[in-house]
Amino acid sequence: MNNLILIGMMGCGKSTVGRLAAEKLGTDPAHTLVLEDSYNGVRAGAAGGFVTVMVPDLLPADDEMRGLYTMECTSLNEVLDKLKTGEL
Repeated sequence: MNNLILIGMMGCGKSTVGRLAAEKLGTDPAHTLVLEDSYNGVRAGAAGGFVTVMVPDLLPADDEMRGLYTMECTSLNEVLDKLKTGEL
């Protein structure tokens, strides 16, 4: 994982601020991490071609989400661990 763009409440679809930010920074969405806790955020990240990690909050991942995200982590600490070990 080479790039991380932090934008609160972002949509990452083809015509959104996430894609624009990646473009302006010269990053490839396929190498840019999106952390999401919401279904719509996971949908947007996947639609935008981002590496999308769901860290569920109020709603657990369902079959639709499992078909869209790159990985599910139970906490931000787990995300960090996966980044450090190269699993993500």
